[in-house]
Amino acid sequence: MKILVLSNVAGSVDKIMDILQSHHNVIAKEANIAESTMASTAADQLAKKAYDQVIIVARDPIQAGMLLNKKEKVDAAVCGSLEDVKLAKANGANVIVIRDINASSAHEIIANAASPSLRGIKIPQIRLPETKPQVSQTRGTSDNKKNDEKEDEEEAPRRRANPNSLTGKIKDYLGIL
Repeated sequence: MKILVLSNVAGSVDKIMDILQSHHNVIAKEANIAESTMASTAADQLAKKAYDQVIIVARDPIQAGMLLNKKEKVDAAVCGSLEDVKLAKANGANVIVIRDINASSAHEIIANAASPSLRGIKIPQIRLPETKPQVSQTRGTSDNKKNDEKEDEEEAPRRRANPNSLTGKIKDYLGIL
């Protein structure tokens, strides 16, 4: 996984590089650039597919996040905790803006920001067998309506999902009868 680290906070790039080198290959780094330049650089590098992930430490993380999200193909999230990073990655963020590099959880935040996202994982679809309703051709008369109602009452238990099956558990959880 290729990661680009951009920062305009003194000493933060070295701190990030120390953490990332223990888990990943050496990446790239730039320092002392404006938030607008960081946003342009990140957008250009992601568009070229030169990097999979961008980690940014900015003096003004909110401004950096806003500038980044204005760029095409950039999904940036400003993160201040490990939970923020996990949610951002689960929602497909390709740029993580770190709010405070000196936080006690900075090591965990950076390590998770550099981990592969779930974006490329395909979740298999669950397919349920299709059942075709049988339509009686003699419906409409009053005697046939009574017979149809009896048939519906007899078929109802068969149409209900088995409470131990996946469908039954989902219906039970959602309160569907």
